[in-house]
Amino acid sequence: MKSASHLKDEVALLAPIPECHLKSAAEIIGEMSKVAFGTNAYELFVELDAKKQQNVEVFIYASHTVTDGLPIATWHGRYVRCVNSNKVGQHPDNEEYRPPSAREEDKPGPNAWPCFWEVADLHELSPAQQIPIHEFFGFRKTKRYKKGFVPQGPLLVHYP
Repeated sequence: MKSASHLKDEVALLAPIPECHLKSAAEIIGEMSKVAFGTNAYELFVELDAKKQQNVEVFIYASHTVTDGLPIATWHGRYVRCVNSNKVGQHPDNEEYRPPSAREEDKPGPNAWPCFWEVADLHELSPAQQIPIHEFFGFRKTKRYKKGFVPQGPLLVHYP
């Protein structure tokens, strides 16, 4: 097993997104320059924005799917920014940045997303490019995630 010394120095983002929203995002990514996903993890994105470097890598695990094996990052993109929602809980710039399937679920009020993180260049990885979740290292950690670990929310990571 490789040690943490071979890792990229940059921080990356590893996040679970429901597969239905990823497929829906793929429908609009050609029209829009980016896509926005809702999150409750405000503090994580404040930390990420404070560390922001050029081209922060985003690896996405398609959640809410049935798989026969270990969880794998199957989508990739480039982190753009995180923005607070508007007064009614929608993306402040353009609701069209949201995947169509997510727009249907967005609700104003207390259950609205407090913020949205934006991804550019979102695409599905080829089977040869996909990375099992247990290959990632948590940010500032020296050990990989355990086999079978399933992210329950976005994480700052280093990647192999």
